[in-house]
Amino acid sequence: MEKTEWDTKELQKDFEVIGFQSPFVVVKRKSDNVLGSLQFDHNPRKYYNFVKD
Repeated sequence: MEKTEWDTKELQKDFEVIGFQSPFVVVKRKSDNVLGSLQFDHNPRKYYNFVKD
Protein backbone atom coordinates (compact mmCIF):
# COMPACT_ATOMS: atom_id res chain seq x y z
CA MET A 1 0.00 0.00 0.00
CA GLU A 2 1.36 3.40 -1.00
CA LYS A 3 1.85 6.03 1.70
CA THR A 4 -0.75 8.82 1.58
CA GLU A 5 0.36 11.24 4.34
CA TRP A 6 3.77 12.48 5.52
CA ASP A 7 5.05 14.57 8.41
CA THR A 8 8.03 16.88 7.79
CA LYS A 9 10.73 14.28 8.57
CA GLU A 10 9.02 11.67 6.39
CA LEU A 11 8.67 14.21 3.57
CA GLN A 12 12.41 14.97 3.71
CA LYS A 13 13.19 11.25 3.58
CA ASP A 14 10.94 10.46 0.60
CA PHE A 15 11.03 13.70 -1.46
CA GLU A 16 13.25 16.55 -2.59
CA VAL A 17 11.36 19.83 -2.26
CA ILE A 18 11.59 21.93 -5.44
CA GLY A 19 9.34 24.82 -4.40
CA PHE A 20 6.14 25.74 -2.67
CA GLN A 21 3.21 28.11 -2.66
CA SER A 22 0.66 27.43 0.02
CA PRO A 23 -1.16 25.09 0.09
CA PHE A 24 1.04 23.17 -2.40
CA VAL A 25 4.62 21.97 -2.49
CA VAL A 26 6.38 20.81 -5.67
CA VAL A 27 8.53 17.74 -5.08
CA LYS A 28 10.69 15.11 -6.74
CA ARG A 29 10.15 11.62 -5.32
CA LYS A 30 13.57 10.21 -4.38
CA SER A 31 12.70 6.56 -5.11
CA ASP A 32 12.13 7.12 -8.84
CA ASN A 33 12.76 10.85 -9.56
CA VAL A 34 9.10 11.45 -10.45
CA LEU A 35 8.03 15.11 -10.22
CA GLY A 36 4.75 15.93 -8.57
CA SER A 37 2.97 18.02 -5.99
CA LEU A 38 1.56 17.59 -2.51
CA GLN A 39 -0.93 19.63 -0.54
CA PHE A 40 -0.08 20.57 3.01
CA ASP A 41 -1.67 21.83 6.21
CA HIS A 42 0.14 24.10 8.66
CA ASN A 43 -0.98 22.91 12.09
CA PRO A 44 -0.29 20.14 12.54
CA ARG A 45 2.11 20.12 9.59
CA LYS A 46 1.19 17.27 7.27
CA TYR A 47 1.61 16.64 3.57
CA TYR A 48 -0.85 14.60 1.50
CA ASN A 49 -2.53 14.02 -1.87
CA PHE A 50 0.57 13.33 -4.00
CA VAL A 51 -0.15 13.92 -7.70
CA LYS A 52 2.38 13.10 -10.42
CA ASP A 53 3.07 15.83 -12.99
